[in-house]
Amino acid sequence: MMKEERLKAIVKGILCQYLEYTDRVSDIQMQITEVRSRLDSAKAIRYDKEPGGSAGISHDEQLVIMIERVDELEKLKKGYSDTAEAIRKKFRIDSLSDTEYLVLDTVYRTKTYSEAGEKIGYSTVQIYRIMNKIYRKLSLYI
Repeated sequence: MMKEERLKAIVKGILCQYLEYTDRVSDIQMQITEVRSRLDSAKAIRYDKEPGGSAGISHDEQLVIMIERVDELEKLKKGYSDTAEAIRKKFRIDSLSDTEYLVLDTVYRTKTYSEAGEKIGYSTVQIYRIMNKIYRKLSLYI
């Protein structure tokens, strides 16, 4: 029984890490979209006759800063994405059914099994059973 509890704890940690990384990838993608949007609008404005930009930075310097920021964010996103992909493959997270993944994702985004169940229309007992099935299934790959 002790071994089973340890495996469950390890699987929980791995799943938390995986979901955190996928969330970070999404957050970084939103930042990239935001910077690119500002970059596109900045490119559309002519500053030929205006002295300096904001805080004494020229228009070209502002564009370079935004381009560098997009590059930094892309590298960061790739790192998180690659790590999440490695976890997904190693622990065969894609072997989960759609229902199992939905339950997993909802459980890790809520505070309790009952709250997760309310969100997706399952009882607390159903959530508990599905999560135990997930832990058993993924612990095979540890």
